[in-house]
Amino acid sequence: QWAMAASLVKKYGVVPTNAMPESFNTNHTAGLADALARKERKDALVLRKLVQEGKTEEVEKKRKEFLSEIYRMTAIAVGEPPKTFDLEYRDDDKKLHLDKNLTPVEFFNKYWNINFDDYVCLTNAPDHEYGKLYSLPFEDNVNGGLPITFLNVPIEYLKEAAIKQLKDGESVWFGNDVLKEMDRKTGYLDTELYKTDELFDVDTYMTKAERLATGEGEVSHAMTLVGVDLDKGEIRKWKVENSWSEKSGRKGYFTMSDKWFDEFVYEVVVRKEFLTDDQKKLAESKPTPLPAWDSLA
Repeated sequence: QWAMAASLVKKYGVVPTNAMPESFNTNHTAGLADALARKERKDALVLRKLVQEGKTEEVEKKRKEFLSEIYRMTAIAVGEPPKTFDLEYRDDDKKLHLDKNLTPVEFFNKYWNINFDDYVCLTNAPDHEYGKLYSLPFEDNVNGGLPITFLNVPIEYLKEAAIKQLKDGESVWFGNDVLKEMDRKTGYLDTELYKTDELFDVDTYMTKAERLATGEGEVSHAMTLVGVDLDKGEIRKWKVENSWSEKSGRKGYFTMSDKWFDEFVYEVVVRKEFLTDDQKKLAESKPTPLPAWDSLA
């Protein structure tokens, strides 16, 4: 979820790669993820048993113990971020600068002009009522962090807000179902890419609402909109930056058809200024909490 990453940066800041270089485990996270998942599942069995036995005080004690072990595993695998670091750089005029003893939070606040509270996650979930703000409280995993919320609106509003933000010079985070109608090598995202129904002489088409309701559709990946091709206001295609290295697509960039946006894009994160007046009011309203098994989860 976008709010998870925003909460981490807001709370802990960021560091440049020279202060904490990438390692094998940060570039190949599958092994660590597997070890953490196995540890957490075993811990869950212990905690559930304690709850069933009514040992509430022991639950919190064990939870803290398990979190400490999770932290140790992660620190061993990827290292601990530096508490302070020095930043040396040349500006556009080739003048040398040295900024000493920066904390990660100071670095972020000084060199980035970003207010995460200015952003809203617009979602297009046709199996839910439009014009409502929803939340996923069970996924709020950063203490004191931003709540995970979605303002559910028709798909055209996601496009309008995304285009406005792109025209303003800022890329757009978006959640999507990337494995549907996608070719990794060429980087094409197009609903006409594979003609499997014609091959088998069947009809497997489902609406977006039906795909969400059955689990066929999901937000499986996040990418970034970095461009849009417009012809007299009509959308021809979108330019997408992915995170699968330069070996995928055209040096890491994908081409997405507008129909693919309709079918497989579920979320865009945009600044509030690009919403309608009614949407701005809804974004400030009390959200309706969704259960853990909801299709938006």
